[in-house]
Amino acid sequence: MAKKQATIGKKIGGGFGVILLLTAVIIGVYQFALISSTSSFTELIKVDMAIAVRTNAALNHLNKCRRFEKDFLLTGNEDKAKEQRDSFADLEDELDTIEAMAKKAGNTKRIAEIAKVRPLVETYQKNFELIVTAPEYERMSIEPKLRAAAKSAEPVLNDFYETVQNETNQHTVEAEEQAKYLGLLALVLGIIVLAGGAILAFFLGRGISSTLKQVSQTLNEGADQVAAAAGEVSSSSQTLAEGASQQAAAVEETSASLEEVGAMIKQDADNARQADELMKEANTVILSADESMKKLTVSMEEISAASAQTQKIVKTIDEIAFQTNLLALNAAVEAARAGEAGAGFAVVADEVRNLAMRAAEAAKNTSNLIEGTVQKITAGNALVSETSESFYVAAQSTTRIGTIISEIAGAASQQANAIVQVTKAIHEIDTVTQANAAAAEESASASEELSAQAEMMKGSVGQLLNMVGGGESPAIEPPAQKKLKRPPTLSQSGAKKIAPPARKALPPAPKSSPAKGTKPEDIIPMGDDFEDF
Repeated sequence: MAKKQATIGKKIGGGFGVILLLTAVIIGVYQFALISSTSSFTELIKVDMAIAVRTNAALNHLNKCRRFEKDFLLTGNEDKAKEQRDSFADLEDELDTIEAMAKKAGNTKRIAEIAKVRPLVETYQKNFELIVTAPEYERMSIEPKLRAAAKSAEPVLNDFYETVQNETNQHTVEAEEQAKYLGLLALVLGIIVLAGGAILAFFLGRGISSTLKQVSQTLNEGADQVAAAAGEVSSSSQTLAEGASQQAAAVEETSASLEEVGAMIKQDADNARQADELMKEANTVILSADESMKKLTVSMEEISAASAQTQKIVKTIDEIAFQTNLLALNAAVEAARAGEAGAGFAVVADEVRNLAMRAAEAAKNTSNLIEGTVQKITAGNALVSETSESFYVAAQSTTRIGTIISEIAGAASQQANAIVQVTKAIHEIDTVTQANAAAAEESASASEELSAQAEMMKGSVGQLLNMVGGGESPAIEPPAQKKLKRPPTLSQSGAKKIAPPARKALPPAPKSSPAKGTKPEDIIPMGDDFEDF
């Protein structure tokens, strides 16, 4: 079973990994040296040098105490005593700080030395306070004790300062030696890494060279296949572009038709709205006429009732005339019986009878006229009732028609809105279709450019084979760079033209050059394009 060969990416990655590992070791050593030196100097600055500075400050404060003490003994000025106390307070602060730093660093030797110094300076200060509180004639007798206490404190503090200074210098020398040693170690490791990198680069280059021979052959075959596939894709893209252009024209015609239908439906909706308003006005007029007819019917009924009352009155008059006639007849009979004495009364009775007959005849004529009038009023009342009922039915029909027209107007308005939405959707489809047509044309052009790039790649692969394999494979001359023409837009007449989307141009084909003196990276850059090989 053949051993599986590592890829170029793995070889390059492994080589760089080893170099990076060695570089990381150097960086680690250098970082360790830097951290160690830094920590040593930091510790030196933090503890030893700080203690030395504080000790020097304590000595200065003690000298100030001695100076102010002498000034007080010479002048007796209380301000000098106050200045001496302030300087002693600063001295105690410095001693406290030194002791705290020694405790933090765990330096018991420094703590013990501070413990020796502290009682001596406290004794000195007690003697000074005795001098301050004592009368002037007793001060000179106490002064020798004060001077002795000061002299006992000063040597101890000086020795402490010199000890700290010496240790600080010793630590500085040790830190410098350690830094030099670690720097030398980092230099040796750097030389080893450079040597290892050179050896690794030599063997890695040999392995990559043999692998590139096989890869170049495979790339040549792949370039042929890519060229054939690019031709097929170009043909398909041209067909797709033609179909998309035809579809765009059809969509645009449909959009225009929908706009016309929408305009007609909008006009119908306006007409239906106007008809609805007219029907509402007619309904109002018919309702008003219906109310008037109802009032007329009531008035006719009242006239009919008044005619009936008049007819009764005329009948009563007729009855009165009949009774008067009978009375006149009886009066004539009685006048005839009376003879000559009743002759005048007979004439009067005769005239009364004539009047009664005339009144009866007039009442009869009036009754006939009123009866005819009542019949005509009854007939008119019936006609008015029928007319009123017809007006009511017409009002109901008009209301129903108005409701139907309102519904028709609402439906027409909704249809108009729906047509507007459909028109918008058609416009969007038209835009997308035009964009698809432009994209198809771009794809066809890109396929042709891809085919040309495949030919260029075949030429580059030939040169690569010539360089890697020496004279074993003949170099394939790359085709001359030619400017590709974009196919014309196949949009139908009347269709909207949409600008094609922006597309990055493919890199131009390299000019053919002699293989002599050409570097591999000039032909095929070893970048991200070959990281998978």
